[in-house]
Amino acid sequence: MTMVCKYLRPGRSSREPYQAEKLHQSLYASCLSVRIPAPEATEAAQTVTSHVTAWLRDRHYVSSRDIRRQATIALLPIQPDAAYIYQHGRDAL
Repeated sequence: MTMVCKYLRPGRSSREPYQAEKLHQSLYASCLSVRIPAPEATEAAQTVTSHVTAWLRDRHYVSSRDIRRQATIALLPIQPDAAYIYQHGRDAL
């Protein structure tokens, strides 16, 4: 199982198991925020989640930044506006 490292502040981090559903929900919300219809948002989120899950197969530890980067790369050709929102998160709004 892949563990995701989250950096809380310099010198401190926490680890949690990778949760595909959590990634899917975040991607879906990004798609909806740029007014992509729900069926298309679901399809895009599922495609990107599958891509990231496949990318994680050979890795034991990754950072949440690594996951965000890979998800953005996979989402960019499918839904560029949603990829921008996903990549920049709270900063974009």
